[in-house]
Amino acid sequence: MPDEIRDIQVLYRAQNASYQADPGKTCLRGTRTQVLLQLDKWSQNPQDRRVYWLNGHAGSGKTTIAHTFCQRAFADKQLGASFFCSRDFVDRSDLLCIFPTLSYQLATQVPAFRAHVVKTLRSRSHSTLESLSSQLKELLIEPLKASKMATVIAIDALDECKDDEPASAILSLLGRYMHEIPLVKFIITGRPEAPIRKGFRLPLMKPITTVFVLHDVEQSQVDQDITLYFRTRLPELVKDWSDLELPSPWPSDDEIKILTEKAAGLFIFAATAVSLITSIGHEPIKQLALITSSPTSYVHEGQWGIDELYSKILEGGYGAMSSDPSYFLHLRHVWGCIMTAYNPLTKDTLVNLLGRDFNDIAASLRLLHSVLLVPDSHSAFIRIYHKSFPDYITDSARCTDIKFFLDPEIHHAVMAAHCLKMMKRNLKRNICGLPPYTMNKDIASEVKEASVSYALEYACHFWVKHLCHTKKSSDLLLNSIEDFLKNYQIFWFEVMSLVGDLGRVVYSLKELQTWLHHAGANELVAWIIDAQNFVLKYFDAIQESALHLYHSALPFCPTKSFLRQHHQNLLTEEVHVKLGLDEDWETTFRTIKTKSSKLSSVIFAQDGSLIATSGDHSIQIFHAGTGACLATMVLSGLSPKAIAFSGDNIYLLSSWDDKGVRLWDVQTGDLVRNCVGWHHSNVIDVAFSAKSNRFSSLDDRGKICVRSTVSGILECTLKAEKGTIYCLWSPEDNILITYAPTIICCFNILSQLSVQSFQGHQNSPSILTINHMGPLAVWIGKDVVVVYNLLTHKKVNKLKCKETSQIIQGVGNNPQKFGKPALVLSPDGKVLILRKYEQLQVYDFQSIYSKPEAVFKRFDKESDVIFAPDGAYLALTSAQDGTVSFCHWNANSLGSESHAAITYVCTSPDGKLMASGQQDGNVYIWSLEFDHELFTKKVSYGRSVEALTLSPDKKYIAIHFGRSNVWNISIQVWNVVYESEDIQQLDIYQTKYFDPTMCALKFLDNNNLMHMVVLERRRLDFHFWTLKSGKFETYKITGIELHDTVERPWILEADNKAVILHHSGNFEDSYKFNFELNTGECTFNAPMQDRYHLVVKDNWILDSKGRRIIWLPYNVVSSDGNWDEKGNWGSCHGRGADILVLGGKNGKTFVLDFSAVYNIIPTSFAEDVAQKRI
Repeated sequence: MPDEIRDIQVLYRAQNASYQADPGKTCLRGTRTQVLLQLDKWSQNPQDRRVYWLNGHAGSGKTTIAHTFCQRAFADKQLGASFFCSRDFVDRSDLLCIFPTLSYQLATQVPAFRAHVVKTLRSRSHSTLESLSSQLKELLIEPLKASKMATVIAIDALDECKDDEPASAILSLLGRYMHEIPLVKFIITGRPEAPIRKGFRLPLMKPITTVFVLHDVEQSQVDQDITLYFRTRLPELVKDWSDLELPSPWPSDDEIKILTEKAAGLFIFAATAVSLITSIGHEPIKQLALITSSPTSYVHEGQWGIDELYSKILEGGYGAMSSDPSYFLHLRHVWGCIMTAYNPLTKDTLVNLLGRDFNDIAASLRLLHSVLLVPDSHSAFIRIYHKSFPDYITDSARCTDIKFFLDPEIHHAVMAAHCLKMMKRNLKRNICGLPPYTMNKDIASEVKEASVSYALEYACHFWVKHLCHTKKSSDLLLNSIEDFLKNYQIFWFEVMSLVGDLGRVVYSLKELQTWLHHAGANELVAWIIDAQNFVLKYFDAIQESALHLYHSALPFCPTKSFLRQHHQNLLTEEVHVKLGLDEDWETTFRTIKTKSSKLSSVIFAQDGSLIATSGDHSIQIFHAGTGACLATMVLSGLSPKAIAFSGDNIYLLSSWDDKGVRLWDVQTGDLVRNCVGWHHSNVIDVAFSAKSNRFSSLDDRGKICVRSTVSGILECTLKAEKGTIYCLWSPEDNILITYAPTIICCFNILSQLSVQSFQGHQNSPSILTINHMGPLAVWIGKDVVVVYNLLTHKKVNKLKCKETSQIIQGVGNNPQKFGKPALVLSPDGKVLILRKYEQLQVYDFQSIYSKPEAVFKRFDKESDVIFAPDGAYLALTSAQDGTVSFCHWNANSLGSESHAAITYVCTSPDGKLMASGQQDGNVYIWSLEFDHELFTKKVSYGRSVEALTLSPDKKYIAIHFGRSNVWNISIQVWNVVYESEDIQQLDIYQTKYFDPTMCALKFLDNNNLMHMVVLERRRLDFHFWTLKSGKFETYKITGIELHDTVERPWILEADNKAVILHHSGNFEDSYKFNFELNTGECTFNAPMQDRYHLVVKDNWILDSKGRRIIWLPYNVVSSDGNWDEKGNWGSCHGRGADILVLGGKNGKTFVLDFSAVYNIIPTSFAEDVAQKRI
C-alpha cells in the first residue's frame, strides 16, 4: 500500500480543490432546505437521472449549496470526490486538472480504485498529460468500473474553467461514458452560460440530466432563507465585541426586513452586507444604517439590488478621504487594472505593471475588503469575492458616482499601455539565456519562471485583448504600438513560444490587424500582415523551439520582409541562406503536416474554425487558425473516405473502406457510433442535415440511408439516380439533394419522394453546392460557366471563359474523372475554380476580364482543393506528402514561380560548383564561389534526373535519367565549360528482370566515372568508365551480394577507395565496401559505428550530437520525404563541409552556408544542459 500511495502522487492535480478546503462555506442551518432536500432525494434514488445540473445567476448561492451538499453526502458516505472550480487559481480553472484530481481523491479512499489507477500509471506514465478523453477513461471510468463503486462526484462552478469549446468538453465526455458507470452520479453547478447550456443539451447528456434552476425558486422561500441568515449571522459575528453596546434585539425586525428587501433574492448581497456591517474598525450600528437608510432599489432589467450596497461600501470607505480629483483618479487607476484583468493579479504584478510601490497599492485596496480578498502576501492573487462587483462598478447606469465609476474602455486602454511598457522593458533575444538550439521541451519550468515573470507573461498574453476593447486611438498609443512592432515583436513571439501559447499570437495578430485598420494605421497593418505570414509559415518550428525564431525562421524569411530587414543584426551568427530565398511571401501562408502520406479529402467546419483531413488510415482535426492538431481518429487496417462536419461542430461523420460509417466526437476524437452493415457496397459520401439532427450516407449503388444523429435509428432509405456522386441537404432540413453528372434530384425526407429534378447537359461537367442563397448548380458549356439557384430557377452568375472547352474535353460528363471535382465554387458563389489538367484556374465572376485571377501550376490531379467558408483562401491537399496548404487565391505569385521539384543535387569535389536536376529533366549549374548561374538546360523530356556528378576538374557533368521503359537506363555526359550537347551517352545493360532499387553516380580521381546500382534490393553492382581521348570507355563491371535487403531511404556514397551504403546519414547499421579500381575486386567491411555529419529528421537538420540546427520550411522539404539524393555538402572556405545544397519541392535550389554556425555551437552540450538546468 505505501508504494501505491506514492505512485498516485504523480497525478497532475489541483491543490485545495475539494469541498474540504473551505469547510466554513456552507449554508446556514435552516436555509436552502428545499433545494438540499431535492439533492438528497436525487443522490439516494438509484432510479433517478444520474447527472444533476444546479444552475442560477451570479449571486444565487450555487457554490454554498454545493459545499453543503458535499458535506452532507460525505457524512452519509455517498460522496466520492469533489472539484470546486475557480478562475482565481490556475490549477482550479484548468480543465486538464479536473479528472486527475477527482481520481486522486477516490484513490486515497478506495483500495480497489487505487489499485487500478496505479496499474494504469505504471504502464502509462504520461496519462495525466494527455487528452481529456484519455484522462476520463483511464483515470475515472475504468477504475470505477473495476471497483464497482456506487458514489456521487461533484463539480462546482464549471463555468469558471477555461473552456473555449462551443460546448463544454467535460460534458461532452461525460455524455459519452456515463452509460459505462451506472452506479455513479454527478452533480454539476454553474451559471447558464452558452457553452454550459449547449453541453447539457447534447443528445447524450439531455436524457440523463435533471436541471434545477435556483432563480426559479419561489421568492418567498428565498426571502425566508435570507431573513434567517441576517437574523443569525449579524448577532453571532459581533457577540464577542466587548467594547460594543447594541440594542436588543439587534438588528430589529424592521431592519432585517429592509435588508431582505434590498437583497432581492441575492445571497451575495446578504453575504456582502454582513461583511460590511461587521468589518473591523467600524461601528456596526452606523454601518447598518448606511444600508437601511438608503432608498430601496429593486432588480429590473439586469440591474441588481446590490447596487446600493456597493455604492455605500465605496462612499463609506473612500468618499470622505479626499476632495482632490487626482486622489480618485489614482484609485480608479489601481481598481481598473484589477476589474479589467483577464487573469487574477498579485500586488507584485500591479507594482510591475503600474510602476508604483507596494504601499501605494496597499492603500488603494485597504478599504475594499468587503468586496475583495487582499492577501498579505505580495505574490498571492487578489480575488474579487463576486463577479457582481466588477459588473456594477463598470456600468455607468448602475455606478452613478463619477468618482468611482470605471469606464471599461479607458481602463482597458490603460492596461494595454502598461502591458506595452512592461514588454518593452523586459523583452529581449534569448530571454532565458539558453544554449543555442535548445528545444522548449528541454527547458525546466524554474528557468522560464526566473526569466519570464507573471507580470510579463500576463502582458504578452493580453495586451492585444485589452487594446481591442479600446475604440479610440491616440497618436501616443499608435506610436507605442509602432515602436513595439518594429523593435520588440519578434521577442514577444519568443516568450509566447516559451510559455506554450504561440497559437494566441496568431489570433492576437488577427485582432490587432482589425483594430489598426479601424484606426486608419495602414502602415502598421502592413507590419501585422508580415508578422502573420512569418508566424504561420514557421509555426511548427517556433512552437517546438523559441530559439529557432533566430536559427530557422529568420534565415528563411523573404528578403523584403519587414521583420528580416529590421532584424538583420540577429542573423550575423546564424545559417546564411545564400541561394533560394524569395523576395516576398509566397501565396501559401501555412502548411499543415498530417500523419498521412497521401490525403484523400479535406473539409472545413461551417464556421471555418476547424479543418479535417482523411487519408491512409486516419482522420485528423486541426484548428484552422493555427494548424494545431486537436484529434486523430484511427481504425486499424481501415482507410477513411468521405468526411463531414455537423453544423454545430460537435460531430464528424466518416465513411470507411469496410462499407461502414462512423460518427465521432469532434472535441474528444472518440467514436460515438459504429455504423457497420447499413450498406453492402462502398460508401462514397456522407452529409449532415442543416440542423445536424440527421445524416445521410450514399453508396456507389445509389442507396441512401438517412438516420437520426442522436439515436442512430434509420428514418428512411432512398434510391438515387445511377451515377450519383454525392448528396447535400438544403437549408429547409427536410430536403436532400442528390447529384449525378447529368441530373440533380431533390427528395423530401418526410414523404420519401423525389419532388424535383434538374437535367444537365449530356457532356457538360457540373457541380452542386449549398450556401446562404440555397442550393446552387454550376454547369459548364462551350466558353461559358453558368450558376443556377435550384429553388428559384434563376441564373445567379455567368462567366465567359474560353478554357471551358478544354475542361469538357478532358473531363467529359464525369466531373470526378480524376477523383476530384473539375469545378469548385466559393461559398458566396462569386469565385470559381476550374481544374485544367495539372492546373487550378481561379475566376472571379465579378471581374470584367475572362482571364483567371490566379493560376496554380503543377497541381496534382489526385489532390483536393476547397475554399475556406469565408472564401478568403484555399486549402489544397498534396497527394505526395500528406500536407495541407493554405493559399491566398487572389494572387499570381505561385502560378508564375512554380517549377518541377528538384530530384537530385550535387557539388564539385572542391565545393565551387553546384548542380541540380529536376523532375522535368532540367539541369541547373551554379557557381558557389562567385554566386552566379552558369547555365540551365533541359536535357531530357519526359524523364526525371535521378543522379548527377561533377568531375574534379569541373569540366564534365554526368547525368543519370529515370527510365522511359523497363529496358534501358541511360547516362549522359556534358561539357560544363562549353555548354555543348551531350558528348556521349553511356548505356547500361539492363533487363526487365532487374529492378534497380537505387542508383548513384560518382566521378573519381582522373575523371574516372563510377555508376552504382542496387538491384532487387540484395545486390550492389558497379560500372566503371575511364576518360580516353575525350571519350568515356567501359573499364570494369563488378558487383557484390548484400547480406540484408536494402530499402529506401538508404543512400550510396563513394570515394576513390570505398563505397558506403548508409541510412539518411546514420552510419549505425551501415555497410562499407572496399574496392580496388585496378583489379575490380570489391570486399565487404563491418558496419560502421560513427555517424554522418548530417542527419535529416522530419523537417530538421541535426548535427552529430543530435541538436536541431535548422528547421526546413515545407517549400524546401522534399515532396516524398526522401532527402537521400536531394542534399549535399560542399566546401568553399577550406575548412570542411560548411555549404549545404538542398533541392526543394517547389523547384528551387537552396544553398545554406553554415560557416557562422560553427563558431557558436557549444563544445559540450551536456555541460550546458547541466549548467542551465535544461
